[in-house]
Amino acid sequence: MNTIVFQEMREARGLAYSAQAYLNSPSNLTGNYNYMAFIATQNDKMQVAIEAFDEIINEMPQSPAAFKVAKDALISRMRTARTNGVSVLTSYCACRRLGLTEPLSRQVFEKVQNMELEDVVAAQQRWVKDRNYTYAILGDIKDLDTKYLSTLGPVKIVTLEEIFGY
Repeated sequence: MNTIVFQEMREARGLAYSAQAYLNSPSNLTGNYNYMAFIATQNDKMQVAIEAFDEIINEMPQSPAAFKVAKDALISRMRTARTNGVSVLTSYCACRRLGLTEPLSRQVFEKVQNMELEDVVAAQQRWVKDRNYTYAILGDIKDLDTKYLSTLGPVKIVTLEEIFGY
């Protein structure tokens, strides 16, 4: 989905310098999934970019050709990936925190072989679509449409000192 979002935002709509989105899995059995999206755009395009991004996130574009390219790239990358050095121990410990007795990468590699675009769509429907999000907007407050931002939820303006400590 990350590639599709980036292409849609940057190329088709001309709204972003950079755009990405990804779903992080938990690091332990009691952890939560975390969905993160990022847009870098001009201040005057903020509202249109946020609305376009929300539309893409909730109504994920589907391209069988793009899915095949992404799937093939993932399989190729996993075939050549090696766990060595201290990564052997950290990988082992990470698997144990998830309650696994074998490497997660092995399970993913086996399952991705038969994965279809419909599987990705089902995951997007379950974990991403129509969720509540927290927005963090970075920019000069004088250049931002705070009236629009207030339609997204409560707005809290923070100083550079609060964020960076100086």
